[in-house]
Amino acid sequence: MAGYALALEADEEMPMERGLLLYVHVDDVVKAKPVVVGDSLRRLFSEEGAR
Repeated sequence: MAGYALALEADEEMPMERGLLLYVHVDDVVKAKPVVVGDSLRRLFSEEGAR
């Protein structure tokens, strides 16, 4: 989620601080989970990408 937020921020030139994670199941059940894209999530994304 953090990677997408960073890409959108670069493209749209505006902060993306929230996201919505959608789980789509085969039996047409959709579950949504709001996600706050904060500094800790961004840092974790950067650290994992540096490995």
